[in-house]
Amino acid sequence: MLATKTVSDYDLFQQFKSFLGERQSQISHYPNLTTYVKKERTAFSFPLRRSHMIPSRYNRVIRQLTSEDIHQIEQQLRL
Repeated sequence: MLATKTVSDYDLFQQFKSFLGERQSQISHYPNLTTYVKKERTAFSFPLRRSHMIPSRYNRVIRQLTSEDIHQIEQQLRL
């Protein structure tokens, strides 16, 4: 039997922020972070159109983001 580790929402949020930090140059091509997230979220269609899309594991966090959260992330990334 395989043991799986449950990732808390906070940990997943921190991973998502790291993911965004690694893709800061891609994000800068969009007018704002909200637009980037809307355009690059992984859709449930096959085949995936691009490999640099936001992985579906972050969908839970994305659904919970508030406009204040997005603003704070933009400030941290200096967008």
